[in-house]
Amino acid sequence: AVKKINFIQQMLFSFFVLNKNLEKMKAAKVRQVKSIKFESNQENIVAQIDGEALIINNKIIEVTVLPNALNVIIPD
Repeated sequence: AVKKINFIQQMLFSFFVLNKNLEKMKAAKVRQVKSIKFESNQENIVAQIDGEALIINNKIIEVTVLPNALNVIIPD
């Protein structure tokens, strides 16, 4: 279950995420995983994937990290 947080905690969460310091927020638990499964009570789930809003017609979403799947180009 996802713990509800108030508006101030939401703002702090956003600040920590943007500054890559999420592990410093007491309400957040950081875990590194290769695969994770999300289950919802709703039939249709609205998700944002690669910047696009999608409606997923499934109660379960499984996300898997593919090693070396992302190539990042850094300019000189």
